Amino acid sequence: MILGLDLSSRETSPSGYALLSLNREIVDYGHFRVNSEIISYVLVKKPDLISIDAPLSLGEGGFRNCEKLLLKAGYKVFPTTIKWMRELALRGMFIANTLRKQGYRVIETHPTSSLRACGFKGNIKSKSTIISFIKEKWGVEIPKNISRHIVDAILAALAGYSYVIGEAIIFRSDDCEIVLASIK
Repeated sequence: MILGLDLSSRETSPSGYALLSLNREIVDYGHFRVNSEIISYVLVKKPDLISIDAPLSLGEGGFRNCEKLLLKAGYKVFPTTIKWMRELALRGMFIANTLRKQGYRVIETHPTSSLRACGFKGNIKSKSTIISFIKEKWGVEIPKNISRHIVDAILAALAGYSYVIGEAIIFRSDDCEIVLASIK
């Protein structure tokens, strides 16, 4: 199973999650608030991979090198020098490092870039359009009335799925690695 996590920069805001089977079926989904909830969930569910929508490293200033590769390829990302992005990165790094110490594989992803990499041309703010795209491209049945955080968590899990089957699009550099979904 693959856990997709759309991490918020602060524990006071909801972080969406989606647990995806290797058959691309959503097994569980919802929201976390605090780091301990995320870590406890992973320890109970024992996913094969955790795919987090958050920077899992900090750059030297400005964009990280893997983000520069994304920008060069035409994707839009924010640098970790922005206050809320730095907070998100620090939280992501804490969770990733804690889980890695427990033996879990953790990757960084960017759902919006995954959508674009897979041919999504629609409005990136339209949840219903994104849900239709996910159903059409990956055959994933999406629960009704879910939040955008959960939709992004599903996309994070699909990037993790692509990674597990060896079909992911990977932007790798000396300071980070960002994994994008592919259509397989």
